[in-house]
Amino acid sequence: MKARELLQNYGGLRQEKVNGRVITVLPTCNVPFDHLVEENWRKRWSDEPAKDPNSDYGNFRFVWNIQRLVSGEEVAFYVKHPERGFTTSPHKLEKGRIWWGGPRSSEKQPIYLRHPLVEEQTLWQAVYLLELYKQGITAEVPIAIVEWPNGSHELGDSELILHDTERFPYGDRFSLSDLDARLKEIGLQPEDLGGHNIVKPPCKPAVKPAIIDVNRWLWPPHTDEWGRELTDYVRRAALSRRE
Repeated sequence: MKARELLQNYGGLRQEKVNGRVITVLPTCNVPFDHLVEENWRKRWSDEPAKDPNSDYGNFRFVWNIQRLVSGEEVAFYVKHPERGFTTSPHKLEKGRIWWGGPRSSEKQPIYLRHPLVEEQTLWQAVYLLELYKQGITAEVPIAIVEWPNGSHELGDSELILHDTERFPYGDRFSLSDLDARLKEIGLQPEDLGGHNIVKPPCKPAVKPAIIDVNRWLWPPHTDEWGRELTDYVRRAALSRRE
């Protein structure tokens, strides 16, 4: 898997097994290992108050904002799953566009897919963010990858744990004013980079804006094979549902 090979380039990876899960600690992690274990997170579920700070924050995928451990200790990070809802629009799929446009679009409900190719988004997202960090570009900082291997030793469900952008001390990072030119120089191709994917903490002028939600990005030629296989898989799944 190309994404896994690229992760090795950033060094300092450490893997631990916890209750059937494999947790890969990334070189940008600066929190104790017990913070990365889901059993230690204080979470509330959908039948509890919607204003709970740990509720689902994702528009197109499952996102947790974890602010406290079961021990009562305060933390500040996000947990993001891959985007598992894809378009069924023949027009979009014909053009190789697999992402669902959302409830405000004219598209029908998405098709929800679980497959190693889908879950590989988590690894690629970590790669993109590690490269942005290496290049000094302000973005979410990944701290760990959590994977549930299935019976065939392929990638099962997965998630990425990231620092809260408001709490991570970026210091003197690269300015976003030259972002387009900088990304082009690196070779990263953002799919949907806009104001909605750049956050600036209110009333905190000393904190620089940060890029979030890079899971739809690509990095040719590294992602070429994966992107092609994922697109083909989504097309086949959408066609099967129509039949």
